[in-house]
Amino acid sequence: MNAIIDLGGITSLAGVRLPEGLKALYADAATSLADVELPKGLKELHADAVSSLADVHLPEGLKVLHADAVTSLADVELPEGLELLYADAVTSLTGVRLPEELELLHANAVSSLAGVGLPEGLKVLHADAVSSLADVRLPEGLEELHADAVSSLAGVRLPKRAAVHMARVRQVEIDAARAHCLAEAATLAPLAPLGAAQIDELAEAVQAEGQADADAEMDGYV
Repeated sequence: MNAIIDLGGITSLAGVRLPEGLKALYADAATSLADVELPKGLKELHADAVSSLADVHLPEGLKVLHADAVTSLADVELPEGLELLYADAVTSLTGVRLPEELELLHANAVSSLAGVGLPEGLKVLHADAVSSLADVRLPEGLEELHADAVSSLAGVRLPKRAAVHMARVRQVEIDAARAHCLAEAATLAPLAPLGAAQIDELAEAVQAEGQADADAEMDGYV
């Protein structure tokens, strides 16, 4: 029995009977999956560019969902055990309830993540080309943040351990924002979010401190 079935590009899957032993289904660009009964043992579903998943019952054991370019996920009930969600270019994630066990979220080119409750267990977030992250609460346990083409970190509170990948933001600005979060932790009181001017000031201070450390290291060789 096939563990993987690729039906990508087939417009309609109505009437298709899928085997119970199926583990991965590729159904990219299908018009709809509403009339398809997904097997209980399905672990991975590729449904990129499917017009809607609103009427699709996703099995509780599903671990990986690819739903890039689906118009909306607002009416989709995501299984509690879902670990990886790929939702690049989804118009909005507002109103989507993300499972607590989710570890990776791809949300590149989503118009906004404001108001989206990111689960505390999230480890990796891809948010390239999202207009702003200022109103997004990043989980403290986040390990990787990919945010290329985000214009600024103003107002963003970075988790202490997160590795930040931002092609258009200066590393010194990232360090400055992280320094602000560490200062907040030291005071045990919330500080006001960083504005652009404050980030520039902190960036200059971080850069100056780094230069001073470099000068001191060079003096040791003289």
